[in-house]
Amino acid sequence: MVFKVFKKFTALSVLTGALFAFAPAMAQDISRKTEREIAEAMELSEEGNRAGAVERINDRLDDRGLNDTDRAALLLARAKTHAAGEGGDLAAAEADLQAALALPGVPGWQRDEVVQALAELYVFQGRPEQALSVLRDHDSLYGSSDTIQQMIHELEIDTGVKIPTDLPDRPIKPVSTRAPSFPAGCARGAPEYKVSVVFDVSVTGDPVNIRILDSTDPCLAPAAMTTVSSWRFDPAVQSGYFVITRDVPVTVTFTAG
Repeated sequence: MVFKVFKKFTALSVLTGALFAFAPAMAQDISRKTEREIAEAMELSEEGNRAGAVERINDRLDDRGLNDTDRAALLLARAKTHAAGEGGDLAAAEADLQAALALPGVPGWQRDEVVQALAELYVFQGRPEQALSVLRDHDSLYGSSDTIQQMIHELEIDTGVKIPTDLPDRPIKPVSTRAPSFPAGCARGAPEYKVSVVFDVSVTGDPVNIRILDSTDPCLAPAAMTTVSSWRFDPAVQSGYFVITRDVPVTVTFTAG
């Protein structure tokens, strides 16, 4: 499944595609000298001279006067060089991409490009959940291009975050929500005790990511979590997919009688 996803993305690939070909509006943001150094390094890489390509990029990166756009372009090129061919250093590629994302002056189009490359790398490594996470984080902070939105959609399907269905749109519906049992060892000084809980409902209707928000008696918190974890739901449907429902609030009430 992972390599199926990766195959889909390679048509759009930043990390594994052909030589860099910046659109005119984008290329003007990168100095001509940096463009030349990247093109020559990529030629060395394609000839099988990875060490020579990396050395050429490193020489340009040593220029302390580089702006963040040039530096990010060079780091992306070096990541591509590290990842190319047999015996590629994927850890070094990941480090370069993370370093590019950490640069404060990277423009939006370039940040999209680096995030896409990082997601592709994670998918190639068999880490689709991490790829999805980095794309979602990027989307929540900066918004995303249509390409990245499509990657998110495909990864949500392939990781099971979304499951196709013919059912119409609907919210979650409780199927089984048994009442809690008062646990032995907890005080019974009041008629009832309340525990505020929040949880997500998975695409299969299971409560997951259960968290305690508040409790009149902390002793009851584990029993409240056990109670909620035993519940079952019909999962929500949205636009032809079963989807996760996040942050469902509930109050679990224990009676002392």
